[in-house]
Formats: sequence, C-alpha cells, structure tokens
Amino acid sequence: MLTMFNVLPCFMFVFCLIFVKSGLSYKNYPPECLAVDDTVGQAKDQQFNAILECMVFELDLSTVDVIWYKENRRTLEKEKIKENYKFALKHKEELYTLTIKNVQGNDYGDYYCTVKNKYGKNQVLITLFETMECQGTDCPNY
Repeated sequence: MLTMFNVLPCFMFVFCLIFVKSGLSYKNYPPECLAVDDTVGQAKDQQFNAILECMVFELDLSTVDVIWYKENRRTLEKEKIKENYKFALKHKEELYTLTIKNVQGNDYGDYYCTVKNKYGKNQVLITLFETMECQGTDCPNY
C-alpha cells in the first residue's frame, strides 16, 4: 500500500514530484531539480545581470548540497562557481538562484545546477545566451 505524505508546491511546472511512504520505511532517492527557465537571455556590456533559477525537490533540504557549475567552452570541463564580485548565490526554501553580475560576452554558455545527497545527484542545464536588449524585471525603463 502506498500512502502520499507530502506534496511539494507545483508553481507553474507541468508536473510535481510526489514523495511516497511505503509501509513503515521511507524510500531514499537522490534529490530532484528543475530549471525555472532552461534558457536565459541578457544583453552584454551594459551593466545588466542575468538570473538563473533552479527548483530543488527534497523532503529535507538541509541534507542537500546545491552546487552551480559553468562549462568551459574551450575544455568542456565544468568549473565550480563560488560567490564573488561576479556571481551571487542565494536560496529561499526550494528556489536556488545564481545571479551573474554585469554580463559580458565570456559569460554566455551552459550552466549546471547540481543537487546531491548521500543517495546520489541530479543536475539541470541552463543556457545563458546573448540578446540585444535588457531582459528581466530589473531592466531600466527608458
């Protein structure tokens, strides 16, 4: 017999993850993640920021590590992103955000939101691409 014990909010997603309890023991799985937008556009060289968002689905978020990576275009290796003058990392409940400040041409490319716990890991790809005008809610009104 399967009993539903926790349903995470769906927001605007096509599906929700439903965690189930089987008998007296819990099933243990790697956390799941989903990009709010799998592509994000922003104009370069104009002091605009790009915001990448990842939803993490796990019953106990304190047991999850969320790590952002950028794929190096030349080597195709994933480079871990740390908070600094260029990147801001935030999270509120299950929403994890990477802000890329003052987007430049070398910022375009593939970013990965990686989530892991003791049972395994998952990741989602988000691509940052160039646009001609500012994108997002923080754009100036001309």
